[in-house]
Amino acid sequence: MFKKSYNLLSLRERTLLTVFFWIILFVWAGSLIKVSKSVYTNLRNTDYQLKYQDQVISEKDNIKMRLNHALERLEPKKTYSSSKLVEKLDNLARKAGLNFDINSPGTQEGDIFNAHTVRIQFKKSGIEDLIAFDQKIKEESPYLGLERMRIVANKADPRQLDAQFLVSSFELKNKSI
Repeated sequence: MFKKSYNLLSLRERTLLTVFFWIILFVWAGSLIKVSKSVYTNLRNTDYQLKYQDQVISEKDNIKMRLNHALERLEPKKTYSSSKLVEKLDNLARKAGLNFDINSPGTQEGDIFNAHTVRIQFKKSGIEDLIAFDQKIKEESPYLGLERMRIVANKADPRQLDAQFLVSSFELKNKSI
């Protein structure tokens, strides 16, 4: 039936129909190839993730041992909650005589500990004062840490510096660990 209908068409109509058919076929084949690549990529990524998870699971005892060893070296009472972190930074900056502004802390909660970060900004400070503040933070290691710092010359007085420190701490959830 299709052959009979096809033969009734003029040469121009048959040519257009054939071209249209091939275009549809190429578009369909292209989308099939695209979907196949996507499926292959997803399978490859899933395989990689499963291998990684198997590796982590096989290292479970070693990871637990290293975690317990790390927790033995920490004194849970010295860890900082978000409010204690702000209070500690406030005290350190006041003792250093710095002009500062402390932002609200950000917290990432975990199963074993919460990680807190606070941005503290200093205006018109001397390099010696900033170095002294950095040293005070280092003295509190591993309970406090300086994640990032940015120092620029003050536009009004280039001899003075404006700085921004991102300080992090952690708080053990179970104090009896």
